[in-house]
Amino acid sequence: MFISILGSSRSSFINALELLQHFALFAMGAGGIAIIISSFTTVKLHHVIPMPMFLAFPCISILCPIFGSSALNLAAKCHLISNKFKTLWLKTLDKNSSNCNEKMSQYWKRKCSTLFPFAYNVGVNDLIFCRINRSTSPRFWYEVLYYSINAILSLRM
Repeated sequence: MFISILGSSRSSFINALELLQHFALFAMGAGGIAIIISSFTTVKLHHVIPMPMFLAFPCISILCPIFGSSALNLAAKCHLISNKFKTLWLKTLDKNSSNCNEKMSQYWKRKCSTLFPFAYNVGVNDLIFCRINRSTSPRFWYEVLYYSINAILSLRM
């Protein structure tokens, strides 16, 4: 899919993956900070900020988690589906191994076992902070809640 959009060269495909990696880092970092700041502002600064400007912060604290969780869930589903394909291919190879040559069967099993499930990396260039898989979303929301509660409880207004 990416190759047909970006052209047939491998370098443009790798550049697109790096772009996705940078975007994931920006989306998770900026989204997490926006959620923390808007939650803090909604709870603690409702007497300080004038009312028309204050109404933006509850909207941000409601909309950011919706967009963030949908993006994280889509990326995690890509990983999950590719993992299911790999296990399905291995099961199919095991089932059909009696129909073909033993050496070819072993060859394809080795080839299939070397495949890695597709996952989005979060990081900058060669520095990868994490891979987005099924356990990334709960860890991300745990950190957001932890820092939000810490910020709300730490300052007195």
